[in-house]
Amino acid sequence: MYNKIKNKIYYIKKQYQFLYIKKHGIKIRSPYIIIFANISNTKHMGIGLDVTKHIGKAHIRNLIKRRLKNILCVNNNYHIYHEINIIIHPIHNLTTIKYHKLKFELYNAIKTATTKLKYQ
Repeated sequence: MYNKIKNKIYYIKKQYQFLYIKKHGIKIRSPYIIIFANISNTKHMGIGLDVTKHIGKAHIRNLIKRRLKNILCVNNNYHIYHEINIIIHPIHNLTTIKYHKLKFELYNAIKTATTKLKYQ
């Protein structure tokens, strides 16, 4: 079976990776999320989800993580962003926002981050 996905997604899990990207990367702020991004050393994309306790209880944080993973992994728009590391930090409770609006805001923020990283 032919696989359209050329680049694999890795999840950023270690604290030192989060701190490095937040310190040395660029910061893009949208109304609902903050994105930290920097260029990856590998040919793959790294995603980190930073959902803190001020967002809500555990079931709300898990719902937000599932929605963000679904937008990034299932929709397969890898041509927009690859070879970068991204940390997504929600500002507000994203359960009240429609899925399509969240998807639109996330992709616009990622496009802005990739264009800034290309011309840096």
